Formats: sequence, structure tokens, C-alpha cells
Amino acid sequence: MKKIHIALFLSFFLLHKSFSQNCPPADVPDMLFQDVNGDGIDGDITHAIFVAVTGNDNYPGTMLQPVKTIQKGIQLAAAASKDVYVSRGTYVLTSPLQVVSGVSLYGMYNSSTNWSRSNADTTIISGIQTAVLASNISNDTHIEGFEIRSANATVAGESSYAVRINGGAAKTILRFNVIKPGSGGNGSVGTNGTIGQNGSQGGNGGGGSCDGAGYGIGGSGGYSPCGQTGGYGGSGGMEGDNPGQNGGVGIFGILGGNGGSGGDPGGTGQNGYNGTDGTNGANGLVASQLGTVTIAGIYTPTVGNDGTAGSNGNGGGGAGGGGGQGCTFCDNGSGNGGGGGGGGGCAGTVGTAGTSAGGSFGVFINNALAVVDRNKIITSNGGNGGNGGNGGTGGFGGAGGAGGSTCTSEVGGGGTGGIGGTGGAAGSGSGGAGGPSVGIFISGTSTVKADTNYFILGIGGTGGTGGTNTITGTAPAGPSGLSANIHGTMSFIPIIVPAICIDDVSIMEPATSFSNAIFKVRLSSPAQETITVSYSTTDGTAHAGSDFTAISGTLTFLKDEMIKTLSVPVLSDTIYGEPNETFTLNLSGPVNATISDGIGLCTITDLQVGITEQASSNQGVYQLLQNKPNPFSGETEIIFSLPQQKEVTLKVYNLSGQLVSTIVNEKLDAGWHHVKFNSSDLTAGIYVYRLATEDALLIKKLSVIK
Repeated sequence: MKKIHIALFLSFFLLHKSFSQNCPPADVPDMLFQDVNGDGIDGDITHAIFVAVTGNDNYPGTMLQPVKTIQKGIQLAAAASKDVYVSRGTYVLTSPLQVVSGVSLYGMYNSSTNWSRSNADTTIISGIQTAVLASNISNDTHIEGFEIRSANATVAGESSYAVRINGGAAKTILRFNVIKPGSGGNGSVGTNGTIGQNGSQGGNGGGGSCDGAGYGIGGSGGYSPCGQTGGYGGSGGMEGDNPGQNGGVGIFGILGGNGGSGGDPGGTGQNGYNGTDGTNGANGLVASQLGTVTIAGIYTPTVGNDGTAGSNGNGGGGAGGGGGQGCTFCDNGSGNGGGGGGGGGCAGTVGTAGTSAGGSFGVFINNALAVVDRNKIITSNGGNGGNGGNGGTGGFGGAGGAGGSTCTSEVGGGGTGGIGGTGGAAGSGSGGAGGPSVGIFISGTSTVKADTNYFILGIGGTGGTGGTNTITGTAPAGPSGLSANIHGTMSFIPIIVPAICIDDVSIMEPATSFSNAIFKVRLSSPAQETITVSYSTTDGTAHAGSDFTAISGTLTFLKDEMIKTLSVPVLSDTIYGEPNETFTLNLSGPVNATISDGIGLCTITDLQVGITEQASSNQGVYQLLQNKPNPFSGETEIIFSLPQQKEVTLKVYNLSGQLVSTIVNEKLDAGWHHVKFNSSDLTAGIYVYRLATEDALLIKKLSVIK
């Protein structure tokens, strides 16, 4: 291996190394349960509040002291800008679980096995009629790895929602859940109408006189409970050649009969006209299958339609009175009174509609953004619609009163009053619609992406029967409830495109043959589709063939994967005492991803230097650790070790190779050293820090954020 000046090495490093503060160590929980950052769990211990059924809500929510309820975990996580990791078990809710924007929830952990994560660790959220509620989400929020159950509806027309998402400009992301809503509530039964009341009979006409002045009085009109009274009967004609009076008009214009003419004998009064029957109402129209959604994101079932009312029957007309007898050689008499008209029958009252039923909704989304991906959604049945009420039939009209009939061989008899009209029948109410059973219900201005979910659907509820009566027949039944995997319009939501980065590595040159330098290639978030990226090695101060074996090819990430490794054989040689040497493993041509840090730097430490250092001192070897925290704003700590007392410089450079800070420039004793570095004078970005002695050079990168 050839020796190279430090400045040339740094120049090469700065020209060829691409850095990004977006490259993980952040470890997002994923369904391959990958420990990307090496902290022992799937996820990031430092970015989580922990929840377990064995916990206590007075605890701080750490791995050793988890809280007991998920809602408490959300509260603590929101205050600390963290997520919530939930251990296996059943979490019973007495109110909806309120999701907070930006606080993601991850289940399938096991607190009894050091928070390992697996498919066997079922985490159940057992809620009321709305189990999980996400309102006005403004930062992307994940809910992953739970079994979410909502209770059956207990109130007429109520719905059951496993997850309800209402409003928000950012995405609620549901992945890898089992979602089980309860059954919808049945609709209410409509009220039956009542039969109309009958009209009363008209009064009978009074008797006349064969020989004298006492004419018959007309009968009174029959009473009607709904005001449709019959007409009064006409009085008989007075003694002599006098006509009887005409019968009175029934309420709402039905004519009475004409009075009989006077003479010998007197004429008979005309019968009253019958009252017209009331018109019948109509049955209610069929109910709509689906209801509406309130601004609060609540499904409101429709109501069937009530029957319409009929009209009352009209009162019968009164009959005319008989004419009086008048002649030259006889004893004159007075006529008989006419009978009163019968009262009109009243209309029946309407049958009201049955109400529609509540639904069973796996995920209910209103005016919101959502991604629903790879869930198992098992809905229950929608409720049954309520039956419509029967419309009441109309009451009968009263009979007309009889006319007076005294001495009809000489004086005129009174006519018979008209019969009151029959009241109209009222229409019956239609049945309510059956409740829906829908896996994903999309409403309003929602933007939803739903991929590869598995559905097991309940059935839509049965529509209620329509009311009936003998006059208007049977009203329409309610439609059966909708049963569908997805209702509503799905939209295109761009998938999250991960950034790819590759770690730097350091390896001691092997004494014989070769050792593999293991590069970790990471994604910033789990792959949502297959991702590929090309790779190849490039010489630096180390050369392919003599110092390492060149590799090239294509690396593939399958769905949900976050981390892969690439191995480069580092070869042994017989040259000792040389400085550290480097080569790079370069990424290019990503498909379905971007590259945030596409150059992995491998530093090969000379074997002989390492052997000499370890043999000459019990105090260790040269080491330069990664600064912590990183990325950072303000102050960070850098730790390094020396095998023996040395003149040391520790300097920071920007990516243009310019020195921006000298942290250490002095002689230091052997052992570990801790120094602080303040970035307040630097702009955000990537920098290189370099530890140098007369026989060693170690370099790492740091990331400043503002």
C-alpha cells in the first residue's frame, strides 16, 4: 500500500463523500421487526413511551416503568414529541381512544421479553361504539400492529366504528391491524295511525198536521268530530197552500234537498244530497339506502317516509220539508219536516315511517387524509330497519235523518237527509333502510389510499316492512343495507419515497487471507414497494486487487424492509507501519427511492500498527467514537482514546475542506478523553472531524441542525 499525505486524503474524502442528516439511525417499527439502530428492539428506545397492562399511569413510561393505559402513553408522548409502543394484552376503554397528531402508536410488543416484537404478541384495543378517534390530524400519524374492536351499538340507529377519522390536513396511516367493528343498532318502528271517527246520524224531521197550523220542524244535522256537520232538514210548509223549506247545506258545500210544494195534497220534500267521501292519503315513499354524515364525522341514518293524510268526509245535505195542504173545500194542514243530513266521517291519521338502522364500519373517514394498508377488516352486521306504521282508515259518515210522515195523504212528507261522506284513509309509513356493513367508508372531501386490505364482511341489515291498510295497500319496505369492502372514492396519495444511505466502516487489515468489511445500507422508512439501487467499489488510497476485492451489483429492498448489508473482502498484505487506507462503496441509480448518503467510506487500519499499539501498552488503541448526540444543535460530545501520551490535534472541516474549528491542539496522556464541541457559530450541514497524531489519522462526520 502506498503512503499518502493527510491533506490529499482529506481532499479525496471531501470530494467523494456525500453526507445527509436524513440517514437513519432512526429506527421506525416495522412488520419485519428489524432492529435497524442496534438498540435491542424494533424501534427507537429514545423516541418512545412504553405501555403495558402491568404498568402504572404514575410511572414515567420507560421500558422498565411503563404506563398502564394507552391514553396516558399518548399524553406523555405528545409532551415529549415521542411515539407510543404498546405491549401485548387487552386494553379496555370507557371512552374513545383520542389519537394526537404526530404521536404514532405501535403494538405487538412484549414487555416480559425485553420488549421484543412479534406477530404472536396480540395487542387489543377494546373500545366502546367508537374505539379509536383521530380528529384534525396535522402531522402524519401511524396506528400499526393492533387488534381494534368496537362495541355493538346499544341505541336505535347508532353505529359502531372501530376507527373514526375526521378532518385534518395530514395522513392517518393504518397498517397491519385487525379491525373489528361491532353491529349497528336497529331502526325504530313507526307509529300506527288511528281510524277516523264516525259521523253521527242526522235528526229526524218533525211531524206536520193533517188539519191545523202545527208544521213539522226540520231535523238537526248530524254531528261530526272533525267539524263536518250535516245540513239541517227543512221545516214543513205552513197550513195552507205553502211549500216546505229547503234542506240546509252540509258543511263544505253539499246541497240540501228542496222543500215540497204546497197543494192538495202537499208535495213531498226532496231528499238531501249525500256528503262526498274524503280523499285517501298516499303511502310514504321508499327510504334512501344510505344516510348522511355530520360535520363531526357521525353517520346519521335516513328515516323512511311517513304516509300522507287523507281528508275528512263532508256532511250530508238536509232534506226538504213537506208542503202544506191547501184547498177550497177542505180543512187545510201543515207539512212534515225534512230529516237532517248525516255528519261527515273523519279521516284516519297517518302511519309514520320506520327509521333506518345504524351501520358497522371498520374505518370511517370524513374530510380527512388516510392511508389504509394491509389490514384485516372484519365487519359485523348492520342493524335492521324499523317497520313503518299502518295508516288509519277513515270513519264512516252518519246516516241521514228520516223526514216526518204525518198524514202524508193530505200534507207533504219530509225528505230523508243525505248520508255523511266517509273519511279518507291515511297513508302508511315506509320501512326504514337496513344499516350498512362497510370495511372502509369514505365521505366528504377525503383523500384516501387503500391497498391490499383483506375483508370479511357482515351483511347489511334487512329493511323494515312498510305499513299497510285495506284502502291504500302496503307502503314500500326499506332497502337492505349496503355491504361493501369500500364505499366512496379513493384518491391517489403519493407513497413515501425513502432515502437510502450507506454507513461508513472501519476494519483492521487481516493477518492472512481476507476479512469482510460489512457495510449497512439503510432506508429512512420501510419500503412500500420494491426498491433497487446499484453499488460498486471505488479506489481511494486502498486499491482493488491488492487491498480489497472490488464488488458491484444491484441491491434489492422488498416491501417493509429497512436495512441490508454488503460485504467487501479486505485483503492481507506484508507491508507494515503504513498509515490507514481507504476505499469507498458507492450507491447509484435508485429505483423508487432517493439517495441521501450514497458513499460508504471504508478505513483499513494497518495490522502492524494495531499489534504494536496493543503490545506496547495496556491502555488500548487509537479510537475515535461517533459524537453524541448526532445530529445536534448546540453542543455535542466527542470521545477518543490514545494508546500512549501523544501530541494530538482534533479539528473540524466543512465539505469544502476549510478548517472551521480546532477543538484540541496539545499533548495528551494515554487513555480516554472527552471533549465538548459547540456548533453555535456554524450553519446547518455536514462536517468532518479529524483526530491526528504523528502515526494515526481517524476521521468521522457530524451533522449540525438548526
